[in-house]
Amino acid sequence: MRVINLSGQTINMAFKRVRLANSGRVDQICDNNLCYNADDQLEYTTPSPAAIDDQDTSIFKPQIVPSGNESCGIHDYYVVSAFGVVYDSIRIKFKTTNSNCFLNVEEEVADLNKFNIYPNPAQNVLNIENLTYKDGRVIIYDALGKEVLNEGLNKEISLSSIRNGIYFVHVVDNKGVLSDPKKLIIRK
Repeated sequence: MRVINLSGQTINMAFKRVRLANSGRVDQICDNNLCYNADDQLEYTTPSPAAIDDQDTSIFKPQIVPSGNESCGIHDYYVVSAFGVVYDSIRIKFKTTNSNCFLNVEEEVADLNKFNIYPNPAQNVLNIENLTYKDGRVIIYDALGKEVLNEGLNKEISLSSIRNGIYFVHVVDNKGVLSDPKKLIIRK
């Protein structure tokens, strides 16, 4: 894919991958100069934004690394600013030849999104209710997209190690499907 800067100014951009259905496979995000091995987290952003002049282009090439294992997955890839503002995106669904997999996450995400969090603002403890499944994880990101908490799914989550601020709470099921974020304010 070719990214074209038509903003009228130089922009700093990075590439981000979010796994909606986790393949467990290594994937890479390539630009004009490098290929970055995206780690096994559900979200990955390239470490160094690239400057693109007005009217200039860059290559954006997500690729799955062959490993000989049968698998499937759904990955969303984003072109983002240095501060995480989304410029554009693409969803890629893939499966290997003999893999038997379900590649529609809409129903699964709808079930994941049924949870509630309270209190909000929170101080030291966050309660999660209306969970429709037992296995999974709670992941909390700060406003810049940095993961600050990743732990097993419980109805009560300790926030003692997290500072005041605005955060986003996701629930991830045991297949790697990620919920939509719920905004959380922490005031101690």
